[in-house]
Amino acid sequence: MTVLTGWGVRPRTTVHDAAVLDVTELVTNTVRHARSRSPSFELLLTPPTTTPE
Repeated sequence: MTVLTGWGVRPRTTVHDAAVLDVTELVTNTVRHARSRSPSFELLLTPPTTTPE
């Protein structure tokens, strides 16, 4: 969540909650479906090109 606030996304907003949900879904799916192929993974977050409202 530090990354999001660093990008100017306020906690407990629609944008913040949606981003957190998306990341947790990506991590969960990676762990469930790729753990037999690789014991680790990397999630790269890049700042948005526009500022969320």
